[in-house]
Amino acid sequence: MLRVRMEDPRLVLMDEVAATFNDHEVATVHAMTRQLASQGRGVIYITHRIDEVRSLADRIVVMREGTIKEEFVPREVGADQIVFSMLERELPERDRPGGQEHEDEALTVRGLSTDSGLNGVDLTLRRGEVLGLTSLRRAGMNELAGAVVGVHPGSYAQLQVSGKDVGINSAQDAVELGIGYLFDNDDELNEAHEQSVARRLRHDDPDPDAGFVREVTALREVVAQVKALHIKTHDIQG
Repeated sequence: MLRVRMEDPRLVLMDEVAATFNDHEVATVHAMTRQLASQGRGVIYITHRIDEVRSLADRIVVMREGTIKEEFVPREVGADQIVFSMLERELPERDRPGGQEHEDEALTVRGLSTDSGLNGVDLTLRRGEVLGLTSLRRAGMNELAGAVVGVHPGSYAQLQVSGKDVGINSAQDAVELGIGYLFDNDDELNEAHEQSVARRLRHDDPDPDAGFVREVTALREVVAQVKALHIKTHDIQG
């Protein structure tokens, strides 16, 4: 915000600027945004927080798949209508989860340490439970997840999956134990950004000598996964 004031722009674009802020910091950003608008500056405020954009914006524009779909006046639209415009479907109503449905431990970690700074981390995940981890960026969450799935080196006092002692020294070890890993940055696993959708979803490495029938069979499996996961792509080889 200080930079905005110093450069004195007439148009300001804010892209998820408050995504990691606490309530006080968000309120400060909103106050300064309103001040900029009151000075006659145009402000484009990009956010996925529905309540935030409804309370702050004079107009709301919904984009989906790179195209502007609808435009709303905040006081004339509810959150459900905005969500429907974004997703093109209504979200089902769900009750908040109650007590634990299962007491069985799906994952037990004791004394996890890594060379990157994690030390003596204990973690328990029960069946039927969603466990959230949060921290400042680069505070160790990626290293924790990576160590559990074998893509970052780590040592344990104890590691159990479904109550059985295991050792996970590679990503393949984790896969064989039924553990999946969805990460936020391909560079962390040294994966190439140029990989196609087909290559990312294939279970085997493409073999130029494998033959036409095998290649077609593999691509049919990829197409089936794309449909099942509702992946939007114009070219699975792109």
